[in-house]
Amino acid sequence: ETAEPGDAHRLEARDRGAIVHDSLERFFVDAAAEMRLPGPSDTWAVEDHARLAAAAGEICDRFEAAGKTGGAALWDVDRARILRDLKGFLAADDERRLVSGNAFLHAELSFGFQPKEGAESANQPPVAVPLAGGDVVHFRGRIDRVDRSPGGELIVYDYKTGRASEYKNLSSADDPLSGGRHLQLPIYALAARAAFGDAPVSAYYWAASEQEGYKAYGYQVDEATLTRLGEVLAVLAHLVGDGLFPQVPGKP
Repeated sequence: ETAEPGDAHRLEARDRGAIVHDSLERFFVDAAAEMRLPGPSDTWAVEDHARLAAAAGEICDRFEAAGKTGGAALWDVDRARILRDLKGFLAADDERRLVSGNAFLHAELSFGFQPKEGAESANQPPVAVPLAGGDVVHFRGRIDRVDRSPGGELIVYDYKTGRASEYKNLSSADDPLSGGRHLQLPIYALAARAAFGDAPVSAYYWAASEQEGYKAYGYQVDEATLTRLGEVLAVLAHLVGDGLFPQVPGKP
């Protein structure tokens, strides 16, 4: 059976995430291009909040026109919540920047993709990760955001719009890669380092919702983490190469 967008009763979680990501991408890319980014001791202006709300409104309209938002009553609730979350995210961004002194560096850093026709700059090359055993695998992707600390450290963020419970113990876990379930952060860290120079990198999942308190969960990506990444990827690459895809259902 094929699910049709028009059959949906409510906005799906992945579409909600797409609206939030697209809204923040447009806002931060435009703010950087127009040199409207606040400094470490500044806050977003009222006009900036209005720009983000307008961008989100246009994107919401696009999803509604595509029949992906479900019934009108529930969509009114979901749309209002998205706009409230985005407004709160800018306030949380102000707070994080004022406390840390970090400065915005780049939004939507692409690596490993072919450059788009007419693009002003080429994408970064793929990230090459050496595996335990000597092989190499390559990755492509897009980093939501990269900041830089006053001391020169790079800070990578990946926005998350769902429940953050699975990320809350990453910084204290014996294996921050969770046996292969959370590979994103160290790969993004390598991409950021390739783009902006060999510097210490911290990487975080940043909850972009009022419900999750706009908290960020992550760790500094050190050599031990990168060694562990090579070990985990060696196992996964071996399984894929042999055509083996065992299910990992998790706890009952």
